[in-house]
Amino acid sequence: MRRSIPVLLATGLLWSAEGSAHTHLVASTPADHAELAAAPKEAILTFAEAVVLTAAKLESSDGTKTVLKLMAEGSVKEAHIPLPTLRAGRYRLQWRATSDDGHVMSGELSFVVNGPAIR
Repeated sequence: MRRSIPVLLATGLLWSAEGSAHTHLVASTPADHAELAAAPKEAILTFAEAVVLTAAKLESSDGTKTVLKLMAEGSVKEAHIPLPTLRAGRYRLQWRATSDDGHVMSGELSFVVNGPAIR
């Protein structure tokens, strides 16, 4: 009986860790810390599970902050965020999303545009 207690505890801990796991960002385009030859037209955030993107803001190295208009995509694993015309410079994209289980998450990524804006 004594041996079964640690096994039961370990099994319970594994089950609770799996049951309480939340989705997370698995990839982005542009990638975090990317140096780009041309300005992107959109940012794409890819999550492990479906989310609803609720907010996005872009800040440039000159201090300009832009609240980005989100596409009405609903719950998706891959969220597309249209970007304004970007000049050469450093940018920080901040985002917020809600997973299907109601968990709110946020994050940011930065990238550098070395070349001209292309539209």
